[in-house]
Amino acid sequence: MIHKFRELYSNQTSEVKGLAKDIFWSVFGSVSSKVLNFIAWILIARILGKDGYGEYGLIRNTVMMFSAFASFGLGITGTKFIAQYLESDSLKASRIASLTMSFAAFMGIIVTIVSFTFSDLIADKTLKSPYLVNDFRIASFILLMSALNGAQTGILFGLKQFKTDAKINIINALISFPVFVTGAYFYGVRGSIIAYTITNFTLCVQYQMAIKSLVQRKVISLNLREGLKEWRLLYIFSLPAALSGLIIMPVKWCSDVMLVNTAGFSAMGIYSAALIVNTIVVVAANTLNAPFIAFMSNSKTHDNLIEKLNVLMPWFLGVMIGLPFLCFPEIGSYLFGKEYEGEIFDRTLVFVILFMVIIMYKQGMSRIFVTQNMQWVNLLDNVLWGVFLLSSFYYLKCYASVGLAISYCLAYIMVTMVMYPVYIKKRWMPLEFVVSKNVLIVWSMISALIGLSFISVSWIIRIPIYLLGCFVVILTFKSMLNSNIKYNILEKHSSQVKQAE
Repeated sequence: MIHKFRELYSNQTSEVKGLAKDIFWSVFGSVSSKVLNFIAWILIARILGKDGYGEYGLIRNTVMMFSAFASFGLGITGTKFIAQYLESDSLKASRIASLTMSFAAFMGIIVTIVSFTFSDLIADKTLKSPYLVNDFRIASFILLMSALNGAQTGILFGLKQFKTDAKINIINALISFPVFVTGAYFYGVRGSIIAYTITNFTLCVQYQMAIKSLVQRKVISLNLREGLKEWRLLYIFSLPAALSGLIIMPVKWCSDVMLVNTAGFSAMGIYSAALIVNTIVVVAANTLNAPFIAFMSNSKTHDNLIEKLNVLMPWFLGVMIGLPFLCFPEIGSYLFGKEYEGEIFDRTLVFVILFMVIIMYKQGMSRIFVTQNMQWVNLLDNVLWGVFLLSSFYYLKCYASVGLAISYCLAYIMVTMVMYPVYIKKRWMPLEFVVSKNVLIVWSMISALIGLSFISVSWIIRIPIYLLGCFVVILTFKSMLNSNIKYNILEKHSSQVKQAE
């Protein structure tokens, strides 16, 4: 087996070999760190209980909402354009790095001040929980560090420093694990928020040290005045990227607030705990973003295998990780403790896993739109998704956490049904990825497993069904990977790459 992988690797072009190394380090760093984070989040959920974890989850999601404003799409801007110009125009790449860092600091400071100022309004008036005001104020300081982190990772990824990023992520996970658990155990929700702030600060310091080292080695230079020469990128590329985030996070936050105001923090705790699995998988899959975007932005050739992997790999990852939770949803209650045990948590987890798989199904196309400067397509996609989510949950909020999870599923399904026919008509994606025997097999199997989770079936029966499902998924994705269908999406739109120049 190892010999076959070596032979396959040796037969690839230098570009593909470089992409493989980048993916390895990106995935290795993310998986290694996220395993520790996953364990820490489970322990925090058990320590705080449903109500406490619901409070912590909503505060964290509020920070993420404001982070969408603060980050302004600067991370993805840095990754794409630094990688695109690093070899052909290193001075331009340095100016872009300078622009993203300086504007991230500016946006971070502004949003931090706004969040701190309106913390009492959010906690008291919106959530009717005035006792959380100081927790929201502490969390406000995360926003500056989050904005800087986004720009810093964008620079490192654009420079293809994936090994450096992997080391930083592992070190920060080793720091954050004891900090989070200690904070939650001794100081409850506030201790968890303080731990969240500390770990973001240590991450920011490590990233800045790495960038400083690259500047000293003259890999790149940072100059604020020079960076301002590239300000047009802010509205050509960063603005639509930022607007996409500005739609997603406030919509998510509004749905969270609707859940809390309807069913309380206990329901939010159940949903937040179920969402941990989703978050881990999505974040892990997002590690593929930087290597693929950096490669596709800088590549002068169009490799059909790479374009297939870009589209199929995240979906395969999502399905394979989702299968055990669809077959054995009670795993979640075993992980989080007896307080989360029951049908409500199991149902919530099943639907959370379903929309996670749909997200993974769509992720490859989102990356293509990024590399082709088609962020406005992602923006339209997110606008429709936001409308569908809030509309669905308005009618399903009486079902609490299960209703919210179902609403997410419906929103992703509806936006896919609306947008994907357009993608096919415009020839932005192959028909095989939407309507084909292989795709139907995967979705039919997932639907059957969801139906199976709603009836009482012995583990003795479900174990062979799970193993059969894994076998079918592997064969199906192998068939799609080996098909003669051309995924030459980049070739069709390569003329748009120079649009931002």
